[in-house]
Amino acid sequence: MANEIIQNKKLPNVLEEAIEISDFITMDVPSRPIILDPWLRESSLVMIYAERGIGKTWLGLSIAFSIVTGQPIGNWEIINPVGVLYIDGEVSADEMQDRMKKLSAGLSPRSAPLRILSSDLLHQNDFASVNLCDLSWRKNFYDALKKQQEIKVLILDNLSCLTPGIEENDKVAWDDINQWLISLRFLGIAVIFLHHAGKGGKQRGTSGREDALNVVINLSKPPGHKQSDGAKFIVSFEKSRGVCGNSLSPFTFSIGKDEKGNTVWLTDRVNSSNNKGLIIALLGEGKSPNEIISEVECTKQNISKHKQWAIEKGFLSEDGKSGVCRFTEKGREKYGAYLDDI
Repeated sequence: MANEIIQNKKLPNVLEEAIEISDFITMDVPSRPIILDPWLRESSLVMIYAERGIGKTWLGLSIAFSIVTGQPIGNWEIINPVGVLYIDGEVSADEMQDRMKKLSAGLSPRSAPLRILSSDLLHQNDFASVNLCDLSWRKNFYDALKKQQEIKVLILDNLSCLTPGIEENDKVAWDDINQWLISLRFLGIAVIFLHHAGKGGKQRGTSGREDALNVVINLSKPPGHKQSDGAKFIVSFEKSRGVCGNSLSPFTFSIGKDEKGNTVWLTDRVNSSNNKGLIIALLGEGKSPNEIISEVECTKQNISKHKQWAIEKGFLSEDGKSGVCRFTEKGREKYGAYLDDI
């Protein structure tokens, strides 16, 4: 079932096709071209997730415009501009048009195509809505992308709207879509899908969704964030297979305007090294990662690292079922005073 799209491939003689290791090590295997340095190559599979209303679509559109114009986002540099197909499953066509107008104002000319497939417009024109749970839709995308060379990035916004009716916590229910994503990887198509976070702050649904992914990015609200701040959030890498370096450090992303009124992407590196004591103190008071992020400039990775260290040192104890931490006597003595400053 899961491999129906590419099921017509013949089976190999596995021993004849298996390559001796010394030959494999020395054979000429072309590197996948880098699109957006350091984390997006052709064939990459990427998830960007966040709570509702944080700004997933703004980042998704920004990445799309960055890829086709060559304009960087902070330390993310475009190495090879390529065509992008953006699939929108949620936003009304007029709102999406307004966002794209704002983002495109003042950008460099596009050197590659950017196309959008709007579920709203499909509905208005009496076409079926995109449903990736439906094999015919998955095959439709696969066949269309296989016949062309311009589009190298597919952005899916968002998973919940484009997979109606799927049981999100069921890994088996995800398998067909996972195999479809892998089939697109074989075509050299990079796929970025946007997804919602659950109540605990992690991506909503089965953890098996992350197994085949190269990159997982989380968006979270910075401390003191107000509704009037608009699209402003902390970008953090949670998985980055084969990628490392300072360009993966967390940063704050926001959308502003320059002196001409054009939309610009603003980035600012997050420095949480001085917040270790306060993070441990808030953990000791039973605060969740989401509650801590709302008060302290930090990422979930920082919280997890400091939590593990504090437990190992005997400053915190963790409830095995809930995962909630509390101060030990030793921990309150050392870190309790940090709470006096908030």
